[in-house]
Amino acid sequence: VVEPNSKEQLWFGLVLSAGFAVVTIQTRPYRDVLPGIIQAAAQLQVLFTYISAGVLFYFPVELQATASQDAGLSEGDDAGSDQAHTLGLMLVLANCSAFAMLAAIVSYSAVKQHRALRALALTDGGALVELDPPSASAKGFHLFLSHVWRHGQDQVGVIKSMLLVMLPSIRCFLDVDSLQDLAMLEAHVRDSDVVLILLTADYLSSRNCRRELTEAVRLSKPIVVVRETDPNHGLVTLAALREEAETLPICEDRDAAQSIVERVAEGKVLEWHRESHLKRET
Repeated sequence: VVEPNSKEQLWFGLVLSAGFAVVTIQTRPYRDVLPGIIQAAAQLQVLFTYISAGVLFYFPVELQATASQDAGLSEGDDAGSDQAHTLGLMLVLANCSAFAMLAAIVSYSAVKQHRALRALALTDGGALVELDPPSASAKGFHLFLSHVWRHGQDQVGVIKSMLLVMLPSIRCFLDVDSLQDLAMLEAHVRDSDVVLILLTADYLSSRNCRRELTEAVRLSKPIVVVRETDPNHGLVTLAALREEAETLPICEDRDAAQSIVERVAEGKVLEWHRESHLKRET
């Protein structure tokens, strides 16, 4: 694309790597903190390499001849070769220093994250809390995560991963991980101790979500309702929720939905926010 060993080539590489580093840092594509830090540090190292190459390596041919004449060297002398070797060595050392900084950042971040995870884990007298097997079924789940795919897939994934950090022995049902057959939804609800509903727009409109909710209500399962608070991720208003519940054709589904509406009206729900400390509290 660009002429090799030219100033334009270094400029092109520098701009491209700088742009990619900015995009990576701004978009933060990784869910976990540590991979994001590693990616950002790696991009900064690439950027540093281009900057170092631009400063140390670019030496125009006409200036090489002038430098040789100023030094009183003949054309056959190895001054240019020695200078190139010195500059190359400087670049290698600079890049090694950048890599050492990268390794230090990664190590520090890993230790910091490990401590943060240990602080989040629920303990009793210094020992991690171990849950007994689910009482509903020996092969069942402590928690059933009910959600509508359109709005809640990412949120329940985060909830499950955070619960596994805090309670490593917990067994959570999540459809993408545990469901083999849609016909088994009610059976999985029966085999779970607690049902958690991530309440978003279209939850009551989803036939499968209504199946899970109705079965949980029928069996008098403990239900925890977590309500989405961001309009961009499926926040549902109380009025819209009432309207959804009232238009359901099946009486059993309508009664189950009405119980959720009453919880929201009475404020007996947890709220889901995206700030890390608020997610942890929830």
